[in-house]
Amino acid sequence: MIITGFRSRVRRGSGERREGRRARAALAALVVLLALALSGCAGGGIRRGDAFPAGYGTGVGLSPFRLGDKFGYLDEVLHNTSSSPVVVSSITFKGAGNVLRTVQVKIAPLVPGPPSLPGGRFETDPPVQKTAHGCLVETLRPVKGFRLPAGGWARIWVVFQAVHTGRYKITEHVVNYTQNGIHYRQALPQGYEGAVTRNGIQLTPNYLEKPCLSLTTPLER
Repeated sequence: MIITGFRSRVRRGSGERREGRRARAALAALVVLLALALSGCAGGGIRRGDAFPAGYGTGVGLSPFRLGDKFGYLDEVLHNTSSSPVVVSSITFKGAGNVLRTVQVKIAPLVPGPPSLPGGRFETDPPVQKTAHGCLVETLRPVKGFRLPAGGWARIWVVFQAVHTGRYKITEHVVNYTQNGIHYRQALPQGYEGAVTRNGIQLTPNYLEKPCLSLTTPLER
C-alpha cells in the first residue's frame, strides 16, 4: 500500500541548530564590519576626511555667457579645524562635465597682514580689486604640497573655460589631502551653475578690477 499526501520530516538535532546560529551570527558580524569600513572610506581606499567644516550646500549662478570665455571664482573657504596640519594634493570640481574645462586651480592663503580680497567671481588672474587701501592683488599658491596649519584659513581659486555649449552644475569641491601620513578625501558642498551659449554675454573685468589691470592679466579673450 502506498500512502500519498504526507511529506517526511527530518528532525534536526540541537547541535545542527547551534551551528546554523553561529553561521548567521558570523555573517551578520561580517556585514557590520564591511559597513563600518565603507563608511570611513571615500573610495579607492582613501579615507573620508573631516578637517574642514562642510557647511551647507550652496550654489552661485551666472547668466548665460559665450562659448570660449573664461571666469574665475575665489570663493570656497578652507578652514582647518582639526588639531594637525594638512597637506593638500589636489582639488577637483564635481559636475563640470564636458561644458567647462578647469584651466587653473590655486590656493589663496588667508593670513594676518594686508587685507585679502573678498570672495566672488573675477575676470582677472590673479584676482585684483580697487579698495580703500589701493589695488589689492591676491596671493596665490600651488595646490599640490600646500600646507595648511591647524586653525589655518585659505580660499580656493579656480578658473574655468567654456569649451562646449550647454548647462553645467558643479555641486562639490573635492579636496584630497594628507594628514599625519594618512590620505583623505573630503567633498565640500559649494557649487556653481549656469549655461554656455554661442551668443551669451561677454565676461569682462568689473569696475573694481579695471583700475588694477596693469597688475594682472584679464581672463577675457
